Amino acid sequence: MTAVVEGSRRNGVDTATLFATLDAVKGQPEIAKFQFRASNTWLSGTHNRSTISGLRASENCGGDNGVPFFVNAPRLKRISSIWNGAK
Repeated sequence: MTAVVEGSRRNGVDTATLFATLDAVKGQPEIAKFQFRASNTWLSGTHNRSTISGLRASENCGGDNGVPFFVNAPRLKRISSIWNGAK
């Protein structure tokens, strides 16, 4: 496997920003503290929806805007055919 390097990006990661963030956290560990709540609802078969809410982050990160967000995990075709019976 070969790493792809473009400017400050390595394999799609902006390494300059990544290392700047790590240095900032080392200098002020309190900015890395956060907390959130997650709940999950199974919709059917292998399809589920997660709700993320109650984000509490440092003031520098904006904190909780009070609006939850949702993550859908739809059926994976291969797994669904195994779990739900091939169709």
